Amino acid sequence: MTSSETFADTKFWIESVQSQCTHKPLLLLVGNKKDKKEKIAITKSMGLELGEKYGIAHFEVSANDQESVEGLLKYITGCLLYTSDAADEEDSVDLGGRRIIKKKKK
Repeated sequence: MTSSETFADTKFWIESVQSQCTHKPLLLLVGNKKDKKEKIAITKSMGLELGEKYGIAHFEVSANDQESVEGLLKYITGCLLYTSDAADEEDSVDLGGRRIIKKKKK
């Protein structure tokens, strides 16, 4: 969240990963250093806009003081558990205010 250069490079990395995968990869846009309010160069709206452009979830966290880290880890865990082929019915799970929807396979 404090480096415009790193944020600009993110677009390259997202596109590189997406172009190299034979399936849709689980990607997350995570802005760190949320606690460095006086040094923030990347606004929440910038992160949300980039996440929306690529269809990926956006999180802002502080590894230093653990702010919002638990929500991020719950989201990742839910995604990993919920992408299994076990669910036959359309279903959804709530992950700390974010909803993952598992659609019935056709």
